[in-house]
Amino acid sequence: FESLLYADRHTREVVGMVLVDPAVPGQTALMQRVAPATAASSESYTNGLIALIRQCVARLRDPSDAAPRPDCDIPYPATYPPELVRLLKAQNAQPANGEAVASFYENEDLSSRQAVNPKRDYGDIPLIVLTATDAPPPRPGTSAEIIAEAQPYLDAFSREHDALAALSTRGVNARVPGTTHYIHQLKPQVVIDTVNQVIAEARAARR
Repeated sequence: FESLLYADRHTREVVGMVLVDPAVPGQTALMQRVAPATAASSESYTNGLIALIRQCVARLRDPSDAAPRPDCDIPYPATYPPELVRLLKAQNAQPANGEAVASFYENEDLSSRQAVNPKRDYGDIPLIVLTATDAPPPRPGTSAEIIAEAQPYLDAFSREHDALAALSTRGVNARVPGTTHYIHQLKPQVVIDTVNQVIAEARAARR
């Protein structure tokens, strides 16, 4: 959303765009329409997460609360360098960080609606949208209804990505086989190559 809004407001400063399996304007309404069971489950999970974050923030702000709260401790992968873990822990020990994360989730629907702009037009800048092709594997206990909604929702997202690509006359929606949402983790070279391609096309256009 930030990328789209920035490009809307600073057209002359944006000469090319790469969107990696991006969220789409009006996404909340799209999920409610195409995958209502998934939307309800996501809302329930998010509300619980927000409540937990708020509780952890309150604990950080209260120096008298020395009781251990394992649910407030974020586990980091064993592959993370010790210095990175130290910095992340220091960051997450700041109440403002938790408040920002809670605010992000609380305003997710508002952000989605604010990104809607029927007049959006990016001319002929090089624009590539990278789209995941696979739904993530269902978590244990996921209902059959939610599993059945996964493919229709993925298809709807892909069509919305077609619309994003169409914002430029040179736009392309490139589907990346064998990927779920985190394309940059699963196939980082695809992202690197796409960024380099857009940079090259933007430079060529200026020449």
